[in-house]
Amino acid sequence: RLNDKELALIDTDRIEDRASFVAVRDVKLTKLYPEEEDPAEDLARLKDYLNHEWAYFSQVFRYYATQISVVARIDDDVTNSDQKDTQKNKGFVGMDKHEFLLLAKDVMFDDDNLINACTIATKKLHEDEEEYQSNIADMADGLIQSFVNRAWEGVCASEKKAKKGVKTEAKANKDDQQLKPAMFVEALAWLANVFYEADQAAPRMPSARFQLFVEERMHTRASHNDADTFRATVRGKLVQKVFKKHRAELERVFEEYCSEGVARSDAKKPKKNAKTRSLRLSFQQFKMLLNDCNLIRKRDLTETSEQVKGLFSDEKEVEQMFFNTQKEKISGPMDNGMAQMDYGEFQEALAAMAMHDVPNPYLGLDQKLDKFIDGTILQETQEDDEE
Repeated sequence: RLNDKELALIDTDRIEDRASFVAVRDVKLTKLYPEEEDPAEDLARLKDYLNHEWAYFSQVFRYYATQISVVARIDDDVTNSDQKDTQKNKGFVGMDKHEFLLLAKDVMFDDDNLINACTIATKKLHEDEEEYQSNIADMADGLIQSFVNRAWEGVCASEKKAKKGVKTEAKANKDDQQLKPAMFVEALAWLANVFYEADQAAPRMPSARFQLFVEERMHTRASHNDADTFRATVRGKLVQKVFKKHRAELERVFEEYCSEGVARSDAKKPKKNAKTRSLRLSFQQFKMLLNDCNLIRKRDLTETSEQVKGLFSDEKEVEQMFFNTQKEKISGPMDNGMAQMDYGEFQEALAAMAMHDVPNPYLGLDQKLDKFIDGTILQETQEDDEE
């Protein structure tokens, strides 16, 4: 440090993340090879590629394995309200089948070969152009669903033989399973293999198919959560200077909302010398702050589209924001009181919201943050205090 040299620090969270993604099971991947083929050499190539790309898989996994937000986006696919409630209350412990299907659709739906195959099959059945196009989409959707079913079966099926009389229950349990990080990678390898198996020009070996699928399809189509890059920007000097400028006001807001919703007799009012960083903001309190700042859209039948304002379209988007700030894994639903935001995560959430609230791409994050804090957070909370 005295010589202005950077010290290499061991990031235990990063080490654990890497270990969770590279621990793929050979028994699940060897099924991708013909019986007469020795898979050892090709499996080694696949694992070597995984060792280099695991951080990207982690970003994709973090984006799609957020069940509350996914429930909002797949309402057309899930019609049973009880099923939605069940999904919502599972918490963030893995990626479920609906989320994996959403990823598969993002990656494969516009594939020319897939559409061409459906076009040839559909053209023979329908002369009406509108019905014809609709059936192409339906067939493509069904084909992707079949790909996902095969990948899910390959990864989640038990190695033990099912006992008589429990076949239906075993199948239900398999579909309800959630993919842990390594299982997610295995499922991607299966999906890539199934996707290219009818393509004569595609590579023959699973490791090459996997790499092709990732680089030509996932890199250009799959969404991913690059939290590390954003957090590095938030930790930068310019952004931290803005937080320092507004420190007293932001700490006041944070402290006030940490005690919101608590019975006055039980509320622990922060003392003037209380350490803000020891306080925690629950999801309900965070949502209350955003409501007070008019950041969640409110609309009734008398309002026009021009009058509808707000950064978040609904509560589910707020849940997504709250989840993304969490540095520790959430093991339960948002509203159970277990998920809490510390002051550092609160600052990160402010920076993330400022990025969207001030959309000018030519302004730096520090400038956007300064405008957002002054014009939205402090202005609205001060008005509430005056009332």
